[in-house]
Amino acid sequence: MTLNIYELISQHIQNIPVDLESLFKKAGISYKKEHLSPDIFGCLKRLSDDNYEITVNLSNSVNRQRFTAAHELGHFVLHRHLLGDGVNDNTAYRSVVGSECYNSNITARHETEANMFAATVLMPTAAVKQLWDAGTKSPAELASKFQVSTAAMEIRLRSLGLR
Repeated sequence: MTLNIYELISQHIQNIPVDLESLFKKAGISYKKEHLSPDIFGCLKRLSDDNYEITVNLSNSVNRQRFTAAHELGHFVLHRHLLGDGVNDNTAYRSVVGSECYNSNITARHETEANMFAATVLMPTAAVKQLWDAGTKSPAELASKFQVSTAAMEIRLRSLGLR
């Protein structure tokens, strides 16, 4: 039996930091890191009917690459029906007009949804609360454990009512 994407994600968020590359491989999503334009964090492209590729900007920090990859996974899971050939995201997580993967179907709301999805995948509620309850309350220390930025962790803690 083939696992669906939600089952794969559920399996992969059991351990932190979440192994995105393993998740992508099992989901059949190609994953690349390459130097992109400085204003582009990443891109999700449809290569063929059922084949997709996530590319992140190698010039960004590892934490930024991870968040961008999870954000693009969010587009894959939540917005695939809107993607056409794909979508890219600039530093404000907005699709860039005139760029290779520009997609006018992706709105600010879709970008917010992809950000929330990324935060949930990279910083699973149960894992964050478990560490918090065990006494790890420093956003920087938590961010290090989850391999995300301190800013992303602070936002996640607020969304969980822990700050």
